[in-house]
Amino acid sequence: MRTTTAGEPIWRSPSAVAEGRLPMRTHFLAAPDLDAFRAGSPWRVSLDGHWHFRLYPAPEAVPEEVLAASHDDAAWQVIDVPGCWPLQDV
Repeated sequence: MRTTTAGEPIWRSPSAVAEGRLPMRTHFLAAPDLDAFRAGSPWRVSLDGHWHFRLYPAPEAVPEEVLAASHDDAAWQVIDVPGCWPLQDV
């Protein structure tokens, strides 16, 4: 069992709330000028939307042809992004 420096279980320590978490950081958005920033930066691309998704059992199981830009994924399931694919009947 992991313990704090005081020897108590880690889950009993109020100061251990960030155990295993990456450090917090500030998110900055870039734009060529203030007006462009206010209008929506041309350098920002939203990934939200509907994505074609197929789950493979392991990375080694993905066929090489799937990696080609010309691959037809029309038969794959469509999921909402952002979203949680296990909750979308995948």
